[in-house]
Amino acid sequence: MPGRNEVAYFGAGPAPLPTEVLMKGAEAFVNFQNSGLSLVEISHRSQTANQILADTKAALTTLLNIPDSHDILFMHGGGSGEFSAVVHNMVAVWVERRRREAEKDLGQDSSKIVER
Repeated sequence: MPGRNEVAYFGAGPAPLPTEVLMKGAEAFVNFQNSGLSLVEISHRSQTANQILADTKAALTTLLNIPDSHDILFMHGGGSGEFSAVVHNMVAVWVERRRREAEKDLGQDSSKIVER
């Protein structure tokens, strides 16, 4: 088997990470910060998990120079989830426009909107 330094990866997916990063991740996966628990065994409601998120937000804010007027969201679903969220938001905008148009056509009495 070739060593990591002998492999040239040109795939379309995620880029290979430096070996040092993988080793640090592997260590956290087995025993996160000498807690005796794996990173994936820690409760998502724990202070440790909240601190991980806070530290990550702070690092991203600094690294990407994100202004205070913006927020960082941690969402599950990857790219598929993001694409679904876009469609959901576009439909929500369309529904709101139609609601306003109906309200304008029928007046402020929202009970008439339901009757139609």
